[in-house]
Amino acid sequence: YHQAPGEPAKNLFSKTPESTLYGNKVFGMDCEVPVGIPDTSATDKIKFQLRATSVNNLLLIAPNDEGLKQLIKMAATLDKQPYDGPLMKMEMDLGAYIEAVRKMIPQTKGNTKLDMPDLGSLVYTCDMENKKFSNKYVVQIDDIKSMVAALKQAQGTAVAAEDRYRYSAEQSFSQNAPTMLHDAEKGQKPKPKKEGTAEFWLDKGMLYATYGNDKEAIKYFKKSLAIEPDNTRALFNLGLSYSSQGHYNLAIHNLTQAVSLAPDNGDYLYGLGWVYLLKGESGKAMTYIRSAADLGNPDAQKYLLTNQPKAE
Repeated sequence: YHQAPGEPAKNLFSKTPESTLYGNKVFGMDCEVPVGIPDTSATDKIKFQLRATSVNNLLLIAPNDEGLKQLIKMAATLDKQPYDGPLMKMEMDLGAYIEAVRKMIPQTKGNTKLDMPDLGSLVYTCDMENKKFSNKYVVQIDDIKSMVAALKQAQGTAVAAEDRYRYSAEQSFSQNAPTMLHDAEKGQKPKPKKEGTAEFWLDKGMLYATYGNDKEAIKYFKKSLAIEPDNTRALFNLGLSYSSQGHYNLAIHNLTQAVSLAPDNGDYLYGLGWVYLLKGESGKAMTYIRSAADLGNPDAQKYLLTNQPKAE
């Protein structure tokens, strides 16, 4: 939403009737924030309501009075303690926050399903010092990487769905793309690597790839392979970055090397099949995807379930 120079600012908030909950005066407002709709000239609005009160110097805010009642009850159970921290510190469930925002955004034809992984917290802090007001948001880097990866996944699925004409009718390309392979187990944070090692450059490349900068990621994957030419994860991730750049032959070259070194790795086989699909060679693609499915790769199995040839 853009306000033209000299144009009067529009009031986005309107006061709603006051109420009283457990002896606490409650104030409220309706909010309508304009938002542009992609692919159209229309402007819709994100609409939401806020209800607020204060209890024992605590500012409580909820979308409705029922939610506010729960916060008031919780506030009554808190013990008063001396506090010498910032003016305000707020910790939010990041996943719940993103989902709440998604529900407020008007639906458009470009919207796609977003499978967001479990995330940590978003911490907001504001303070006043020397008559200067400051605020900051803190999100863990691993959570940012997870969000970006999920957004790229959703975007890739949408692009694939729109570009099905590039593939045969029986091989509609709408399943999950291969994802970068980290060395940490699910739910565990990767350990920092010693600078200058193959794993160090591999992690750095994966960070750039997660943020969508595959061109830069390729440089670091190559540095990793210069130290360990047979590092299959580096070969695999390099292949995915090449495919994101549209360099399918280079992608296939590196993925084929990864498969030859680890022929029982379903992720590598599915990745190679995926790139062959992107290149338009569905026959070769299905060979690798079937092998990946036989080894238990869930994305390959899902692809085969939804892309079986029609019976004559």
